[in-house]
Amino acid sequence: METQKVRKRRSANQRKSKLTRKATEIETIKRLGLCKPASCYRDPVSCLRCPPPCIRKIETNVKGKWVGKPLIEVLKEEFYCFQKDDYNRKIVSNGLLCINGVPIDESSFTCKLQNMDVFSRILHWHEPPVIVPRPALIIRKVVLPIDLLTYLNVDGDCRECNRDIGVVYVCEKPSSVPVHPAGPYLANTLTLMAEAQLGLEPRSLLPCHRLDRVTSGTVLCCSDHVTAKLLQSHITSGSVSKLYLARVNGKFPSGNDHFLFKQKNKNIKFQWEWVSGKFSDIIPREAGYVNVATNISTRDVSNGLRCVSDCGKESISKFQLLWYDQSTDLSVVACIPVTGRSHQLRVHLQFLGFPIHNDLQYGGQPAESTHGQMKEEAINAMKSVSSFVECPINSSKMSKSLIQAVIDTCPCCDLKSGESNENLIENAFSSSQLLMDGEYAIDLHALKYRIKFKTKHIHESSNISVEHTSAVDVDFSTGVLPTWMTGYALTCLAEYY
Repeated sequence: METQKVRKRRSANQRKSKLTRKATEIETIKRLGLCKPASCYRDPVSCLRCPPPCIRKIETNVKGKWVGKPLIEVLKEEFYCFQKDDYNRKIVSNGLLCINGVPIDESSFTCKLQNMDVFSRILHWHEPPVIVPRPALIIRKVVLPIDLLTYLNVDGDCRECNRDIGVVYVCEKPSSVPVHPAGPYLANTLTLMAEAQLGLEPRSLLPCHRLDRVTSGTVLCCSDHVTAKLLQSHITSGSVSKLYLARVNGKFPSGNDHFLFKQKNKNIKFQWEWVSGKFSDIIPREAGYVNVATNISTRDVSNGLRCVSDCGKESISKFQLLWYDQSTDLSVVACIPVTGRSHQLRVHLQFLGFPIHNDLQYGGQPAESTHGQMKEEAINAMKSVSSFVECPINSSKMSKSLIQAVIDTCPCCDLKSGESNENLIENAFSSSQLLMDGEYAIDLHALKYRIKFKTKHIHESSNISVEHTSAVDVDFSTGVLPTWMTGYALTCLAEYY
């Protein structure tokens, strides 16, 4: 009897459509000159990195949740620049918005999107600035133990051909810098700056986990799918220990006798307990810690804000006081997220009554010295680069009239409206993107990851095969501490780190 062949579907990263789209994105990044090291476009005084604008054609595949919705509804919900009707009329009248390659008119705004549709837009691309403290990113190259590569069935010849198999790039991400391209960020992302610094092809670094844009610290990246899949599977399965540092408002308790948390919502089953003993394998201090176990759910979908709730997903965190500064009434706390929920540490600290300093979204207070100052500098930086005469273009096929139409309809450059350049820029971006107050950087730092890799060995003795399982612990950290980590907290941490 003839056996029927079973077709195995390729993974998303190997499909022809995905590969074609990725190749197009790489060509675009190269043409526009967006893959530059951190030192490029960076002001050495303010440390602001602000690349000049360019003209881009962006294609977007219709997502499943958009199918059946009117085009204008999707544009206003998903894209910040389409909030104003006058901008929408301008971009349509100039033929800069297309569906499946066909320019639309104003009546098409109400047409309902269908599956497999692709809408494209041509725009004058301005990126909001980010803060890059040093001219070069701190990146460590960690090679996984040979036992792990053997366990992955990666032979010596394959490793010789692809030297990046088993290599992890441990990158130090500054606050305000997103990990990968998203929203208005492309050149000002960790992956593109790191790729330029390492001499890698654009879009070749694969982040193995996520870190909020406002959070600083260690990010693990790989340049081959085998190693990235290995790390991601261990992170997802909970085989990783994470150590964060946070500076919070108030004096965080250091013992059960002083455990007076300010629970604000009495209707929520908020569970905590004081535990005496070792805090973590990464920082094994015997000073005791606070263990928090509660559920977290989403309270604001559009802004991605979470809250403690009886419904939602279970989340567990550990907190230990390292140092308290009486002069500023701020505490430095070591944090261990046992589970990996979005904004977990920020939510738990807020509901304990000790919100993270500068974390305005979760009750923190901004630093008075930076109130409004960075926003003014950010707007001035964008004004400065907008005056560049040469503007990189996505495609050589664009006519001069089309290019001029793109610039004329730009929300940041529309001086015909009578608005000042400062007001145009301020209206085109959110306050957090323009580095307003503490919305761009909070006092939360991912310091170290420890991954416990499991390997299997076959031991043969007296014609008997015995399988042994062993674990290999690998630590990942750049060793950089945040600037706000000062005083006695450094002494407490240095003993174990």
